[in-house]
Amino acid sequence: MFYEYILWSCIVGQIYTEFIQLRKLGWKNYVTHFWNQVDILIILLLFCTAGVRIFTLTNIDPDNVRTDSLTESTKFYQSIAWIMYGALGFLQTIKFLSLTDSNNVLGPLQLAMKSMIGDLMQIMLLLVTIMVGFSVSIMVLMKQIPELYPGKEVPPQFDDLFQDDSYPAVGLVWLH
Repeated sequence: MFYEYILWSCIVGQIYTEFIQLRKLGWKNYVTHFWNQVDILIILLLFCTAGVRIFTLTNIDPDNVRTDSLTESTKFYQSIAWIMYGALGFLQTIKFLSLTDSNNVLGPLQLAMKSMIGDLMQIMLLLVTIMVGFSVSIMVLMKQIPELYPGKEVPPQFDDLFQDDSYPAVGLVWLH
């Protein structure tokens, strides 16, 4: 709870600086910059997070604050608040990384890192696709030819996957 007070004191400072910048530039000039739009999004998300957090704090019994005594709706709204905190952290990190754009050394490195992360995401998607395809193929083999895997059988929750002859999840694998 103490760290939230530190967080909210920093947030009040951020809102103040954005308000000063808004007064200096005027609304039309302020919203034309992308990073100012991100700042507006951050501030709106901050107010929503504050509302959800205050709602959850008012619904908690101060005499009994154990998590097992909370109602389901309070637990739900607490998890929503933590997700919103995560989104705020993500947006703040992106905003912080925008400072490197103007640096002659870090700007090109940031562009190279962006390209590398994009390539890594493509490779990860390819690996996940291969793993899922391999897993489904092994399950089909285990179902169609059980003597290849003695003592092993397809888990019962996957039995409905093999009820017809088309095996749509498998693609072009037909074993008869």
